[in-house]
Amino acid sequence: MAKVEIYTANYCPYCVKAKGLLERKGVKYTEIDVTSDAEGRAKLVERANGSPPP
Repeated sequence: MAKVEIYTANYCPYCVKAKGLLERKGVKYTEIDVTSDAEGRAKLVERANGSPPP
């Protein structure tokens, strides 16, 4: 199975729903909380072609 990474923020209701779906489906994932992780946030912006998260 492919490696799944999910970028989250503690204020994001969509993140909670996405994680719940992955858990219900039994998908293992790595969570990167960009709320306080500057390196993770920079990686997210890079992967999103320069668009920062809301």
